[in-house]
Amino acid sequence: MKLLDEKGRLFGKINVIDFFIITLLVIIIPAFFQVYKIMGKSPTRISHEWIKVKAITFTLPHIADLIAPGQLASDGFEGVRGKILKVTKADNEYGNKMKSMMGKNVLSEYEYRIPVFLELELSCTQSAKGESWYYNRIPIVVGMEKILYFTTDKYEIQCYTLEVEE
Repeated sequence: MKLLDEKGRLFGKINVIDFFIITLLVIIIPAFFQVYKIMGKSPTRISHEWIKVKAITFTLPHIADLIAPGQLASDGFEGVRGKILKVTKADNEYGNKMKSMMGKNVLSEYEYRIPVFLELELSCTQSAKGESWYYNRIPIVVGMEKILYFTTDKYEIQCYTLEVEE
């Protein structure tokens, strides 16, 4: 028995071109189904939740005077992303006290910074497993490992997270 006969049929039963078309359909239809399963669904909407965060920043006294409750953070796209609820500053003489303790002319005006404690309300997303919170796509980590950037229209605060209240 010949593989192809004189009329171009495979094993004398089916045309070779028809065989290739059927084989192609058997391969392509499941592939399209898989692509639809992956790409055809509407994107998952990530919801934002407001959480309270206690943080600390170390800044120059004249910059610390700019930080005030009620100031808003926005990313320029999605609107308000955070709000300063409470600000507790060390007295502005803190730096001068440090300067006098270290000896005169040891610290310049820009080498001493005062601690500013902040209570922030941030619009955050939670990871898929619910393990951690994200603010502007950066994980909020308690401690000094990760810096939390709080940006207003006047300044940007780089602070460290002390506590997260859910």
